[in-house]
Amino acid sequence: MSQDQTSYTINAMANKYVNLKVGSFKIPVVWLISFNGILCIILSPIFGSMWVKLAHMKMDPPVTLKMAVGMIITGAAFFIILGGYYSLNGVLDESVKMSLWIMLLAYTILTIGELLVSPVGMALFSKLTPERFSSLGMSGWYLCYFFSGLASGALVSVTGTWGYGKILWILGGSLVIAGLVMLALKPFLEKLIAMDQLGKESEAVE
Repeated sequence: MSQDQTSYTINAMANKYVNLKVGSFKIPVVWLISFNGILCIILSPIFGSMWVKLAHMKMDPPVTLKMAVGMIITGAAFFIILGGYYSLNGVLDESVKMSLWIMLLAYTILTIGELLVSPVGMALFSKLTPERFSSLGMSGWYLCYFFSGLASGALVSVTGTWGYGKILWILGGSLVIAGLVMLALKPFLEKLIAMDQLGKESEAVE
């Protein structure tokens, strides 16, 4: 849901309150979304290579830790945008605008958080799902996107009433809290996932 808001609420806010001019050229606000995609293309192989190297060194962090930290980092990105919004000092007539660098920094951090959550979570989901239920399992994963889309639309509908500041607090705060809860549950989740036992049961049966 939070990721979806970058295409809606955050984009609408950036169009109003971010200085998108570089010299005499005004950057189209949709380029900010493209910036996130470009960073994903650049950073994905870097992260993938890093996980492989850490795995070879037996220093690869647990998946639950990656995802928890990823959620906290993503939440921090929304708080950076919130800081930029507060720098307007309540002047919302579009005569004062925040720096473009604030948005670029926030989107960079957001992308890093995204790469710690989405591909890592998807890979874990496919590993833990029994082979005969793999298609059903991944359908369940993508069903979460359906519900997040509904929640995202509901949040967009109240943005005009609540204001950008409250929305950013909700997005950033919910992610940080979710990440901290996941950190607290990490020992239980690791025991439940039992990655070290993955595949051993089928080998024992064989």
